[in-house]
Amino acid sequence: IPVGRLESLEVASRLLAEVEGLETRSDHDLKADYKRRGFALDPKFTREDLIGHLRDILIWEQLPLSELREVCKKRNLPMKGDFRRADLLQVLAAETWATFGIPLRQLPGL
Repeated sequence: IPVGRLESLEVASRLLAEVEGLETRSDHDLKADYKRRGFALDPKFTREDLIGHLRDILIWEQLPLSELREVCKKRNLPMKGDFRRADLLQVLAAETWATFGIPLRQLPGL
């Protein structure tokens, strides 16, 4: 967990508890949580893969907006300067759909 990139130690502590809690959840719950957040579930994911991806998502959700923009920039994802947190998380989720050949960002209404 990138403590130095988070807003406070309190946020880092809560995030650590959430990440550690992933290990105790059922595979069904992990998959449901991943899909609920809008990410495409690869049927080849192992439990460890899924926990790792959910850990990343939990971290992204807590990063300051400037840090989240940096994550998207490093992945060469399209974004506008006025994108809010929800927009950036949607761009990250759309990237997972693109790996299956589904251009989610190009579909009308999304």
